[in-house]
Amino acid sequence: MKKYIMCAPLAAMLLVTTACVKADDDNGDESATTTSAEAADGAPVASGEDLSIAENLAAVADLSTFNDAVAAAGLTETLGGAGPYTVFAPTDAAFESVENAREMLDRGGAPLVNLMSYHIVPGVVAVEDLRNAIEQGGGSAEIATMSGATLTARLDGDDVVISTGAGNQARITEADKAQINGMVHVIDGVLQPVAANGGGGG
Repeated sequence: MKKYIMCAPLAAMLLVTTACVKADDDNGDESATTTSAEAADGAPVASGEDLSIAENLAAVADLSTFNDAVAAAGLTETLGGAGPYTVFAPTDAAFESVENAREMLDRGGAPLVNLMSYHIVPGVVAVEDLRNAIEQGGGSAEIATMSGATLTARLDGDDVVISTGAGNQARITEADKAQINGMVHVIDGVLQPVAANGGGGG
């Protein structure tokens, strides 16, 4: 039976049922958790609990393309708002590996909004939440995104890997960076919806 992380914006407890896993917004574990890949290519995102996601990410040079895309999609205000949100933020290198990434940024519009919304999850989802949901789901867990589509989380050794319905995947390289309005995980790939023209994902 599949396990879902369905993160209502004000979810504050881990709720496990046969159909749903809500992300834990508990403050009991505020330490920064990293994966084995972080030392190689993780971007230095601060755990800035006095700043918003938008404010902290704007200061990270290795996430400049992601920040440009967020701005072009009109989502900067969203990520600077109350939230909470969990953001899977691809590095500049991840965007460089996508053939039409710069074209999508320049064109903007609904396809870009859909792409960037695919990287944002309402609520707070820590890596431990993902690990628990994956275990309870028999090896995978589905994550509901702001776009309305879902992502799938699995383990690859000690690392959490996020995949899409389009078949591409990204590894969490820097995890659990707490912000005043949510959480950031840096990833090494761009999560692309099934339809590049702004259609459904997951």
